[in-house]
Amino acid sequence: MKNSKEVIVIDDDLEILDLIHTIIKTVDEHACIHLFDNTEMALEELEYSQDMIDLIITDYNVPELNGDGFAREAKKITDCPIILYSGSDILNDTRIDGLFINKISKGNLKGLQIQIEEIFDS
Repeated sequence: MKNSKEVIVIDDDLEILDLIHTIIKTVDEHACIHLFDNTEMALEELEYSQDMIDLIITDYNVPELNGDGFAREAKKITDCPIILYSGSDILNDTRIDGLFINKISKGNLKGLQIQIEEIFDS
């Protein structure tokens, strides 16, 4: 039985990637975290390890395919929860195949930690 959580995190800002890594490790010190600065590589990883991923966290504003487009592609591969966040107010309620995409602002990192805790506990 799998004990630690597997998480994919996508953001082109390396400082934010490091910060989210720290938040996830605060919630689950044994979590296996796959960090990506672009969506293409993240999709490749997701296709390879689709059944093992417990959570995806992605910035809305990432190169190549934005976070919304990435989430739509990811939902074709896996049904794991996705947290879609942005530092701007561009996000509206988003539904992909009837599944809600969680939104957290970069300024509300405590909210991000709470959201991760809720997903890991479910």
